[in-house]
Amino acid sequence: MSAPHTSLRAYGLRSFLLYLPRIVRGLLISLGQFFRRPVTIQYPETKAPISPRFRGEHKLTSNERGQMKCVACFMCQEACPARCIS
Repeated sequence: MSAPHTSLRAYGLRSFLLYLPRIVRGLLISLGQFFRRPVTIQYPETKAPISPRFRGEHKLTSNERGQMKCVACFMCQEACPARCIS
């Protein structure tokens, strides 16, 4: 009965040695991330940098006569907080 027991022990050791480098690599990655500078910012005090391509929120504008300049993009429907535009 000792032969299957040693075979199981050898199989367990073999699989442990197979996955040991992967476990160590994962722990090293976690350890490296632990010592990095945090990427979070203190929002109300510090504002996030804005991309030069950012153009602001969408809004429906009007021309000089007071008529709405609509191009049927439905962005006003998406921007409406009350969802009353359909």
